[in-house]
Amino acid sequence: LWLSGVAGSGKSSIALSVALEAHHSGVLGAYYCFNTAHQAQLNPSNLFTTIACQLAARDKATEKHLITMTQACDILIQKSTNPSVQLHTFLLPLLTPASNSASGQLCRIIVIDAVDE
Repeated sequence: LWLSGVAGSGKSSIALSVALEAHHSGVLGAYYCFNTAHQAQLNPSNLFTTIACQLAARDKATEKHLITMTQACDILIQKSTNPSVQLHTFLLPLLTPASNSASGQLCRIIVIDAVDE
């Protein structure tokens, strides 16, 4: 689901509602909000590593898989702030059908609330 619209049209409210409903239904994988009040949350280099950590915190099999992937990575990849490297190294492998079936998860909803600027 991709929401777009002018600033102030309610996209963030919808994103939060979706995240809360997913949480209450037990299917929320991660929620990330680019918060203008917190500089660290405006940095895109934190996006995929944060989501990967949230996924791992909700599921022991995913946590184990993430630890194994991290240990197998070169230190330069582990420390990379490149969002593309992070996406392909840490997040996408956690979302493959194999990792989902290993953890018993049928569905994981990830909500990303971006800023309008």
